[in-house]
Amino acid sequence: MKASTRNQLCRCGSGKRYAQCCGRVIPIAATASLHGGTRALGAQDPLDAGPAQSPATRSCGGCTACCDGWLTGRVYGYELAPGKPCHFRGSGGCTIYENRPHNPCRGFVCGWLMKGSPFPESFRPDRLGVIVVVKTWRDHLAYVLVPAGKNPDAALLEWMHEHSLKTGRPFLWNLDGRQRGFGSEEFQTDIREKFARGEPLLPGLNPSPGVPCQLLPLDAAVADAR
Repeated sequence: MKASTRNQLCRCGSGKRYAQCCGRVIPIAATASLHGGTRALGAQDPLDAGPAQSPATRSCGGCTACCDGWLTGRVYGYELAPGKPCHFRGSGGCTIYENRPHNPCRGFVCGWLMKGSPFPESFRPDRLGVIVVVKTWRDHLAYVLVPAGKNPDAALLEWMHEHSLKTGRPFLWNLDGRQRGFGSEEFQTDIREKFARGEPLLPGLNPSPGVPCQLLPLDAAVADAR
């Protein structure tokens, strides 16, 4: 991309120059250059790393975003798919909560709810309109931003950019039907190679661009990654 374009305001609406915003992010594509201006991150954190104090009082509460048809999966043989909420999703929440299966229900923990979550209260999926799905890349945490009523906006992407730079945790999201990734050069190279082979970029992530993320327990995702 030409320097004059990189000095213009980013089209995402952040108010920053493109080179300091989405210009740091490389689209995942088989033909993309490996030198697209993405800032290299520091050393990746171990899987169990996180803040010293976790938000112990957090619970799903009235949030049912993971059940509402934004992810894919099966619960007792019933399909969960885009526009098709869980069969057991009632007007007041889960109708089988006490008997829900481990895979995928009990084992699924979003980024807001996970132990040692670095995300603020406003990131609860039903408030944010986006589910921060926890995945693993090799032995490290990674995130996928899944729309749950709205697409990731400039403020969310900026927060994720800064968090990624501080922690070394990469993340993926979809923009205009194209998968985007932010992370180290090693991460970028790895996911481009997987993309070229038609493989899931992260455990439980459907390989086709624009296809919703699979509802998968974190322990299963970790096992797949290893």
